[in-house]
Amino acid sequence: MSSQPHTEAFAAPALRASDPPRHGPRGCPDCDRGRRPNPRDWGQPWRRRRTVTMMPASELGPWKPLGLESVVATFTSAPFRWWVSGGHALDLHLGRTWRDHEDTDVGIVRSDLRALHAFLPWDLHVAAAGQLTLWRGEPLEVARNQNNVWCRLTVDEPWVLDVTIGEGSDDNWIYRREPSIQVPWSMAVLRTAEGIPYLAPELQLLYKSKGLRPKDDVDAAEVIPSLDARRRELLSRVLDSDHPWQRRLA
Repeated sequence: MSSQPHTEAFAAPALRASDPPRHGPRGCPDCDRGRRPNPRDWGQPWRRRRTVTMMPASELGPWKPLGLESVVATFTSAPFRWWVSGGHALDLHLGRTWRDHEDTDVGIVRSDLRALHAFLPWDLHVAAAGQLTLWRGEPLEVARNQNNVWCRLTVDEPWVLDVTIGEGSDDNWIYRREPSIQVPWSMAVLRTAEGIPYLAPELQLLYKSKGLRPKDDVDAAEVIPSLDARRRELLSRVLDSDHPWQRRLA
């Protein structure tokens, strides 16, 4: 089983020999993580204490994902819209599972990030562009691929949750990679009989349709036959005409 969840644009570079010398130990929050303070950051309340870790993905710490029941118990009182995403969302839709999951994903909209930070008193890092950056609640930018927040209870514990950051308006879920694709929330986020919110299967497959991995094809083979005509038509319409899943959707 892989020890890291899938995140976009995540290929971590190593520190270069030309990088600034390290100050540590424990001289300042930046130096503790090997980043020399930048005077230009001192006037910025969010940047003043930002720490950055740059290393191979395999060295970013172990994962021990929360179980779905723990995720639901954690977020049930959240004062913002959230939903289960990733492979677990497909499991919830079909009411069964067909493979192991290496991580647990929860989706939120970007406009609710500040509420997420206030709600979740854990150790939170942004995973983007080859680095983990300690997140203190500052806005995250789609243009910088800041679309994932890794979560762990404390700095000494494994990562337990990947919060995926999406886009949306008051009325619609919006596909981050192509904002012209918009779906009413009532169709985009469904609920199980127990009330657990999850991303609709055709939208989860849409995310999985880029850069196909073997497990994505396995998921498509399981889920596409269950889609009703409306959801099947939506997925077929937004996929490229030569996408291999079009044969399953026909």
